Amino acid sequence: MNMMCNHMGQGAPGFTPMALKMHSEADKIVIAAEKKDFNAVVLATERTLQSCTACHANYKQQIVSEEVWNKMINKK
Repeated sequence: MNMMCNHMGQGAPGFTPMALKMHSEADKIVIAAEKKDFNAVVLATERTLQSCTACHANYKQQIVSEEVWNKMINKK
């Protein structure tokens, strides 16, 4: 997970820590579910969704045509 989040966040400062936090929160859903702890599942789900929302508020993927993409990458 660290490698994937680091790779995806290379061009977006601050992305990697937010992504790792979201994955950590999501892991807690599984742990709570395995314990059959409904309240902990709900809490972990809430925290995971908060992490998702916070990240998406800061980082948005722009969808562009192939022509626009080629222009964007050729600028570098």
